[in-house]
Amino acid sequence: MNNAEDKEIWIFLSHSNKDFAKVRLIRNYLEEHSLRPLMFYLKCLSNDDEINDLIKREIDCRTRFIICNSENSKSSKWVQSEVDYIQSQQRTYETIDLSKSMEEIKSQLDETIKRTRIFFSYARKDYKLVQSVYSHICKYDIRCFFDAEQLVDGDFQTQISDAIVLAKEYGFVVLFASEDSLNSPSCMTEIQQSVKYGANIFILLLDTYAKEHIRDRFPLSIEKAQTGGNPLSDSFLTKDISHANSIDDQIEMAIEEIVNRTFPFWDTYTMGKNFLNGIDCQKDTEEANRLFRIAYKKADDLDSIGYPGGTLFVARGLANGYGTKKNLYEALRYYLDYIRICGSNGDIDKEIEAVKREMRVL
Repeated sequence: MNNAEDKEIWIFLSHSNKDFAKVRLIRNYLEEHSLRPLMFYLKCLSNDDEINDLIKREIDCRTRFIICNSENSKSSKWVQSEVDYIQSQQRTYETIDLSKSMEEIKSQLDETIKRTRIFFSYARKDYKLVQSVYSHICKYDIRCFFDAEQLVDGDFQTQISDAIVLAKEYGFVVLFASEDSLNSPSCMTEIQQSVKYGANIFILLLDTYAKEHIRDRFPLSIEKAQTGGNPLSDSFLTKDISHANSIDDQIEMAIEEIVNRTFPFWDTYTMGKNFLNGIDCQKDTEEANRLFRIAYKKADDLDSIGYPGGTLFVARGLANGYGTKKNLYEALRYYLDYIRICGSNGDIDKEIEAVKREMRVL
């Protein structure tokens, strides 16, 4: 297996030290599923400000959070501080009730673990495009199965079936739909397996033929998705990228669609900052800028429909030149719009003061 399977996906665990024994069981379960939970037990530090800064830096560079809720955590100033900071940054998190049994907790963790794996199904004639998309996606906080990179000597069909099962359990299957893939027996077998296993399928339409014939290939699956208990967007989502002007544009569109299908925009923004600063990865300005563009575009769309989280991240993009042209005056306007809706806090105030200081210098 290559680095995509070995990629470390971190989860920040917020917990009281008094619950260490049970939280350790949660940590162990996540590690058994190849995730990297972070537990802080900072007896080596005595300065509260130093501890607070360290924890905030860790939160700033993580994309997944679990709050271990208990009577102890409710009375812990550190847990409450972590939750307040996560919320102030418009981040999402899962809450685990430690009073429940481990079997109940494991069942909930299984849901949390989901969306950490994807499977690429494609025709060999589309290899160049798919390989280019994979070269970027595999760097992000998700594991991606791409047979050309990850099949090893042995039973190929079993390896592919196992990868589809993992995608069903912990993510989704991506079909790069083209005339070649829709007429490829091996590709159609993969998708039929995915449908049989109940996997969520994300279809990227690459050409006109695929647009015209996709429903002919999967009429029962798509009809079930449309009329059954699950909405179409949850189980059989289709996105058209056939109108791209060039193969390079189509690659960028495919990356954007997969990223938006996989991550909330604030996690995309976080990954961009990690690439910019070389946190848990090699510094990569080009990758950072790609993710910033995707995050900014999504945030701008959400701001336009009145979602305050979008407003905050548009402000940050304008303040730093992340995903858009730097504009301090516009950034300040968006920051003020945000605090009018959600109120202020110390961390947002610091961001606004930094913008004002830079404006005074200019």
